Amino acid sequence: MARFYFVLFIAFLGVIGYLAVLNPGSVDITVARNDVYKVTTIGLILICAASGALFVLFGVLVKDTSRYLLEWQVIRKEKQKAKVQELYSKGVDALLGLKFAQAETYFRKILALDPNHVQSLLKLGNCCLRQGNHSEAIRLYQQARNLDDHNIEILFALEGGQEETGRVGEALQTLDAILSIDPSNLTALFRTRDILLQQKQWNKVLDTQEQIVKAPLPLEDKPVEHRRLLGLRYEYGRALL
Repeated sequence: MARFYFVLFIAFLGVIGYLAVLNPGSVDITVARNDVYKVTTIGLILICAASGALFVLFGVLVKDTSRYLLEWQVIRKEKQKAKVQELYSKGVDALLGLKFAQAETYFRKILALDPNHVQSLLKLGNCCLRQGNHSEAIRLYQQARNLDDHNIEILFALEGGQEETGRVGEALQTLDAILSIDPSNLTALFRTRDILLQQKQWNKVLDTQEQIVKAPLPLEDKPVEHRRLLGLRYEYGRALL
């Protein structure tokens, strides 16, 4: 390819030399009102050719630079993704090994690279909760929820933190959010019933238990939950009495 371009360049010089012999005259070029320059005809041709070549070269340079930057960004993102995955695996292993401080270090490193990594926010919240830092855990769960408000795992983690810190009203609201996504979620229904039962809100407990009975219960649990429904009706009636 280089030899072809060299031959082409020599041919171009030959054509220019031939034209220079046939066109010895000059051309007046007016740059301003009082600025007039004489340029040979062949010189004008060369100037035009050089300008066109420079324009094409500039376009190629811009295109190649853009492509290089895009490729660099893709490679950088892939490296970051691989690093995040490596740190996340180490963090999960440490969390399963009950090494909460070590796991927290890994998850915080991930969030330094990617502040919106939802699973790391969730796992870091779990670490904080297990270490007794409830306020930080709830803050992290809320941050994760803001990024993915339909993630039931995050909502359950948030509800657990709220319930553990005595924020019963907020816990019920979070359970309502879960049930708005999945109305037959038995875990959410059971937790709602238990909280309401502790508060002796018999009418709401009864409504929740009726939802549980209507939900797709395992066969062995159906008789138990039906008997519990009868017991709750009795307690509600006694409270009214």
